[in-house]
Amino acid sequence: MLHFLRLIIYATTTVILTANVARSQETPTPSLSQNPPPSSAPAPTPIPLAEVVTQAESASGSLRDIDAQLTSDQISTTVEKELPLLNREIDARVAESSKILTTGFCEWLIKSNVRPPP
Repeated sequence: MLHFLRLIIYATTTVILTANVARSQETPTPSLSQNPPPSSAPAPTPIPLAEVVTQAESASGSLRDIDAQLTSDQISTTVEKELPLLNREIDARVAESSKILTTGFCEWLIKSNVRPPP
């Protein structure tokens, strides 16, 4: 079973690496002899000071509104409450998976009295 697992990991890695190599070959690389096209972006113009103050106040108000919405939203509170439980569950599953992988899947099946599907 361990041999089969290694074979699957090897095959998956090979497919991923092959796809990355193929994708990198599809994108043409620009030659060094070509000159980059001239930039057609307009030159920046100065902003009047009175408009900067108005825009800053508007942005500050928007940020206050967003902050008020976030503090009234209970999602962050729920996440903070349930995150430690989720971390413990993940740690337990990682420990169990590591144990299965190190002892061998067949031995784990025998010790846990789990019957494989027919």
